[in-house]
Amino acid sequence: MSFDRHTQFMLSGNPAGFDAVDFWEWNGANCLDGSVRGSLAEFIVMKALGIRQERKAWAAYDIDFYGNRIEVKSTSLFTLKHGKDVRQYVGNQRLTFSIEPKHIHEIGGEWTSRNRNSDLYVFALLTSQNASLLDAWDFYVVPTSVLDDSFPEQKTISITSIENAGFCKCGYSLLLQTVINLLGDSFMSEKQTSTIHVGSESEKMELQRLIACYQAANPNDRKTVWASLGKYLNEPNSTQGGTVFENQ
Repeated sequence: MSFDRHTQFMLSGNPAGFDAVDFWEWNGANCLDGSVRGSLAEFIVMKALGIRQERKAWAAYDIDFYGNRIEVKSTSLFTLKHGKDVRQYVGNQRLTFSIEPKHIHEIGGEWTSRNRNSDLYVFALLTSQNASLLDAWDFYVVPTSVLDDSFPEQKTISITSIENAGFCKCGYSLLLQTVINLLGDSFMSEKQTSTIHVGSESEKMELQRLIACYQAANPNDRKTVWASLGKYLNEPNSTQGGTVFENQ
């Protein structure tokens, strides 16, 4: 079973006095810890993209955005150091992100060759000790093809290298538009439109017009068209970042 915020731990049929929220606070409250910060970055990117999906810690990539595979990597200006009897936050002197090509193994299958199994990387930099401040997160979005071409065997990449490759940081509020712009026409390809929910014939025609407008629009106007597309892309029964296409 999966926990939700109402899950109580039970003992002999009675509440034991602690619940799922107590566990989550104990397990994930220290957001500057690398393992917690990584999953938090995935969560924040998912929210910025306006989708909802379960976290799959062992999947080949982190987020499925309407058929486009996104890998999220994070680092922080601050890191938690453990001493014998003390913990303290210190400046992180090595701001790099992992881009190491990896093997993938599925049960019953063989190990794959080493690849970067995504279409985009989102690199998230936390600039504050308060990870709940969304303004304190900087994001760099880089197509995986650029990494494969320029850094084929490299295991890590620095912010300087990312910027030298021509990719600038953006804030939380611009992350969605940045991702869409870099995906380009592939975002609104036939593959993606087949996962969008439409009902009546008139809705289908309206959707087709909106997609055509999106493909022809300049980057500034695409945000307006995206807002109109939202009613088709944010159906309550969505899974893996997309919804069921019903061609009636």
